[in-house]
Amino acid sequence: MGFPKWHKETYESGTQTVSNRPDCAHYYVDGLAGDEEDNDNRRHFVSDELERWLNGGPIPSWVFTLTRRSGTSVTLQDDRDILAVGPYYDADHPNLLWQERDIDDAQRQYLIDCLCEGVRPNKE
Repeated sequence: MGFPKWHKETYESGTQTVSNRPDCAHYYVDGLAGDEEDNDNRRHFVSDELERWLNGGPIPSWVFTLTRRSGTSVTLQDDRDILAVGPYYDADHPNLLWQERDIDDAQRQYLIDCLCEGVRPNKE
């Protein structure tokens, strides 16, 4: 059977996420200040490579240059961050106050552990 396929999502705001289930933690590729078009292109490139690798493709070379900043974030050489975030819940419905549960922190740390070690999460 296997795990669900990882997929990239791009939001109108420019946010890039790579996830395999909506009810689990996922990767968020952060942007940088500066040239918006170049920033968006680089963010797409990193997200595309991450998605490809998570689905069985080659490991991106930037994985070997990551600097861990916290249990749930790493920084690439260009100072771009990749964070493990989610899952989110609406803490104040109907006002849409999206928050993360502390209990899911281990799930977020697991994603960053895997990224830093160059190991795909949820391998069978």
